[in-house]
Amino acid sequence: MIYKNFKNHYIKLVFGSGLFLTYNAMAVHLPTPTTLFLDDYLVVATGSGTSSEMFEAFNSNGGELGADQEVVSSGTGSGENPETQEHRSYTDIGLDLTGTFVPEDGKNPFNSNNRWTDADPDYVDGDNILISDFLPGARRLGEEPDYSGNVALTGEYAGFSSENTDYFASLGIDCRIDPDDCYISDDKDNSWFVDDASSGVDLGTGSGVNQFDPAGILSELGDWKTFIEHLDKEFTINHNIEDESYKDGGTPFVTDLDAIDTNNDGFAVIEIDVSGDFSVNNSDWILDSENNEVTAIFKIKAGNDSNYLFSNSSIMLGDGCEDANGDPLQTNICDEDPISELGAIFYSEGAAGNQVFNLSNVILGGVALWDLDADRDTIITANNIQGCTQLISSKVELSSKNRLQRCALSASVTPPPPISISEPAALFTFLFGCLVTFRVKRRVDA
Repeated sequence: MIYKNFKNHYIKLVFGSGLFLTYNAMAVHLPTPTTLFLDDYLVVATGSGTSSEMFEAFNSNGGELGADQEVVSSGTGSGENPETQEHRSYTDIGLDLTGTFVPEDGKNPFNSNNRWTDADPDYVDGDNILISDFLPGARRLGEEPDYSGNVALTGEYAGFSSENTDYFASLGIDCRIDPDDCYISDDKDNSWFVDDASSGVDLGTGSGVNQFDPAGILSELGDWKTFIEHLDKEFTINHNIEDESYKDGGTPFVTDLDAIDTNNDGFAVIEIDVSGDFSVNNSDWILDSENNEVTAIFKIKAGNDSNYLFSNSSIMLGDGCEDANGDPLQTNICDEDPISELGAIFYSEGAAGNQVFNLSNVILGGVALWDLDADRDTIITANNIQGCTQLISSKVELSSKNRLQRCALSASVTPPPPISISEPAALFTFLFGCLVTFRVKRRVDA
């Protein structure tokens, strides 16, 4: 594993039967694709049905999209209507992750058995949405609505179902088909907030559901699929991540992206090579990059039929919430700017079964889940998750309660350097050029 030790401040490379670091000097990078259209959406569902049978490409069962108004969610406190999910009420929506991450009220991991720091104790002020709990050593999440909860359905015969969900969204839900046909289920207490209005409007035809042309999104997804599949691995993870956190005196699992990005192109390309599914369980994982200049790309090894299973875990960007010495912050307040951009993409082009990503009781901080299966018959299932992410799959199912904001990619991705060629290839090119010049000169002389 390549990691940064919190206490001793050094980078360590471990080789052998565990994790392997490889570098391909012959790697040639394609130009970095754009995200002009993709950056508008928290959820992109690409599946489609047929003219005789509609496909439910997106489903949400309670929560907030475009807002993550309590980190870590407690599901308690006061609100406009504490009994149901209704119009800006960020409490009692059923999403409660405190038992997993901050079981001891008002404590941090260094004076309790908490995994995160409980910066905003429950029952004090109904949970203040301007103060977020945080994982020491990782960047914190924001809590105010940012109206990024837009959803795109690109399929010709694709619709959605939703209930008890607040959409804080500048666009709403964009469908390829007519809005009258896109809404599969009846409106069940869904609301749409397009700005800072004190109350939302019913989500329904003409109010937050629109028809659009998905050509731009589909083109960008195709470009990114080609780009990612041509990236050569620089590092391999060949074991699951289990029970890695501050709990019981331990530490989070920390991956140093800067050390992995050996060709300095701004991407740390990490291959997942495990037997069976890749699991992150009961762990807090920090993807660390100084000044947040490197983006992680995780890919399942070609030929493996692994899916991604994340449970009772957080995956966060670093570095952040540290003291002046670079150690994880041991005070109860981290006031740095919150995460607003992506710094990692877990990528799949299809795996065993159709449930490529399955998440339960998870916090994501600047981490995207991209399932770009060509057959478009796969699914992301999320149950009790919150944070800042982007979800792309044939079908995205937000079961139970979720609080999510979109993290955009463009802010964190830097273009790679000009295409470089290894020395042997450069010599061959030079000699070939000389040969061409010589033959042309002979023809002219003749």
